[in-house]
Amino acid sequence: MTPGDLGPDLERLPGVLAATVFDDASHSPLIYLAVSTDADSQSLRSAILAILEDRSLHADPARIHIATPPRQAVTAVPMPRITLDALDVHRTAGWAECAVRLRTENRTTTGNGREPDSATGRSRASAGAVLQAVESLDPDLRLGLHGARPMELFGHRAVVVVVEVMAGRAHTHLSGSALIDRSVEEAAALATLGALRSWTL
Repeated sequence: MTPGDLGPDLERLPGVLAATVFDDASHSPLIYLAVSTDADSQSLRSAILAILEDRSLHADPARIHIATPPRQAVTAVPMPRITLDALDVHRTAGWAECAVRLRTENRTTTGNGREPDSATGRSRASAGAVLQAVESLDPDLRLGLHGARPMELFGHRAVVVVVEVMAGRAHTHLSGSALIDRSVEEAAALATLGALRSWTL
């Protein structure tokens, strides 16, 4: 088993909504988890270290990152209401390219994303396009995608995302999810917008 195969096993741990694992041959696997607010982070960290050791993989607690939704607003000014206005997907030569158009009350913004043509790749391309579009709304806003993945949630197919947000000195991780209705790309875009709704500028 390679580190990249760990995701499904980690997502079975109590309280884990989504897991993204990056393989680095020279270091311990880099792991990002999106967890519910009632999850026990210390117990999860211990369980993950045990799983890594059981698979003879180097275990470094510093490379396990656990994110929970913020419990309160960072400041008093909310992010503008943003809706998905259009989503275009092009799949060629093993790649998926997503272009989104978002609408706020008084302006329209666009973004693009490109990832390998798989369900996870298309989720990441769509989520990345949304983050690029939202980032253009404010020059001080920095957004990063830690993970986007289709998964089962209570018997339904859904996409779960984890987003990193930085604005000035404020820094946090947000998670969002959306059921797959028409496509993984649409669900990923809606999940990303859902995650950002809890953020304030």
